[in-house]
Amino acid sequence: MLLGSLPVADGQWPALRRELGNSAQRLETDHFLVAFDAADDSVRALGQRLEAVYRAHVRFADELELAVRRPAHKLEVLYFAGYSTFRDYVSAPGDDTSEMLGGYLPLTARGVFFDLANYPPLAELRAQCAQAPPDSRDRLERRLEQRQATLWLSVIQHEAAHQIQFELGILPSADRVPTWLREGLATLFEIPLAPSDLATSRSNNYRLFEYRKLYASDPAKAPRLRRILTDDEAWCGGPCYPLAWALTSYFHDQRRTQFTGLLRQLGAQPGRPGTPSECRELLESLFGPLDAAWAQRFHVWTMNLPLDASDFGE
Repeated sequence: MLLGSLPVADGQWPALRRELGNSAQRLETDHFLVAFDAADDSVRALGQRLEAVYRAHVRFADELELAVRRPAHKLEVLYFAGYSTFRDYVSAPGDDTSEMLGGYLPLTARGVFFDLANYPPLAELRAQCAQAPPDSRDRLERRLEQRQATLWLSVIQHEAAHQIQFELGILPSADRVPTWLREGLATLFEIPLAPSDLATSRSNNYRLFEYRKLYASDPAKAPRLRRILTDDEAWCGGPCYPLAWALTSYFHDQRRTQFTGLLRQLGAQPGRPGTPSECRELLESLFGPLDAAWAQRFHVWTMNLPLDASDFGE
């Protein structure tokens, strides 16, 4: 039922087209409606990627026996050709969106992306490739390909995961989910996905590489881990993403039943667990004490995961 094609709702396409203008074109996949002004080959690749992430989430929900819902209509996506038009669309006065390369907008329930081939640093690297002498061109072209691939995983698939998780009800509304779980669950789907893949059967090699680079010689101690898990004020941006991935992966792999229980409880609660002490009480009721012994087990488990750097070219 979840994998069956979703309908287009009345008025859905005109509303999307207004966001890009009358020149916007339309792509329909089984589960997405994309308004775009980008190149045809790029939008086809986007549609295939979105569908792969959707299928992976259906398998994830089946694996955990989560009660999810069938969306009422196709999920909406805006896909801009240029970086500057994308930036104009997502920027708002007073917001710092300088690092945003794609996003899920909860207020409109839309994914918003642009053709990453036109991202200025990648465009500059592509120009360097064209001008490089033959002995260095291959190296630059490999770097370009690797950077593009990493961005497709960490931006497109990550933000599509947010959209799908909320629209299927795997997570409740964004303001009722702790940041570490919201971001950590999205990072589980930042991997190359074949049609038969179960996303959680593989490690996110890029996030594992980041974790080891940041925390191998100085692991996060129990007090810091507890704060990340219980207090959104502790969220630190970039360095917290590999930590959130590792925590989510650990709970999913090592405490599967309790992790499923956490997702179910968050969905059933009328409001988000409020104070850090309430959050800690909920987590420790499921996972046991978040103490030094637990922090050590978590770090050792993460450091012992096999790392295959071919996913991101290291």
